[in-house]
Amino acid sequence: MNLSVVLPIYNEEINVKKFIQSVHFVNKSIEIIAVDNNSNDNSKIEIKKTNAKYYFCKKKGYGAAIKLGLSKATKNLIVICEPDGTFKAKDIFKLLKYIKTYDCVFGTRTNVNYIYKGAKMNFLYRIGNMLVAKLMQYLFRTTNITDVGCTLKIIRKSDYRKIKNKLTVNKSHFQPELMINLFLLKKKIIEIPVGYYRRIGYSKISNNYLNTTILAIKMILLILLLRLKNI
Repeated sequence: MNLSVVLPIYNEEINVKKFIQSVHFVNKSIEIIAVDNNSNDNSKIEIKKTNAKYYFCKKKGYGAAIKLGLSKATKNLIVICEPDGTFKAKDIFKLLKYIKTYDCVFGTRTNVNYIYKGAKMNFLYRIGNMLVAKLMQYLFRTTNITDVGCTLKIIRKSDYRKIKNKLTVNKSHFQPELMINLFLLKKKIIEIPVGYYRRIGYSKISNNYLNTTILAIKMILLILLLRLKNI
């Protein structure tokens, strides 16, 4: 399978080994790029127990970790995912079914039929995600988008090479920048609902409404700035 899976990791010792093994259980030939973003727990030790490729990202930030992982991936298809229990390996392979027809496949966590008990996607989070996604969809005249922050995506290595120098965000509002740059390539994109589950461990990004609101504002400002730059 010509597939790399990029995992941004910060203090995920509880579930990272289990997640990596669940991917390799389906297919051992999948390249897994585990990017340790300055964890201060036993994440490195747990990763080293697996067949994943371990990389340390000195620059702090969710976006910085993903960008390093994308640069290290060697396969034609790249999956971005989080190993914190919110996503299951089975959904990676669910999205793969669409990659022959589409250039990029995005997951969405906002379909109520796929939000499981304990998942951090209550009414306010869900509506907020959808509203910001619709703003982005409208401004960039792209396909139907309902989730601005879902990590789970499949992109092609060839497309990443075209946009890598335009990816400047290192923090938690990285996803809109990635999505917009793919929109600007005029790629054929589809968004597919994926299961969203209770997080294992502690969320560093959306642990309270204040942090989530600040993140949403950063995303909106980024979307508006990129629209102005690409008029």
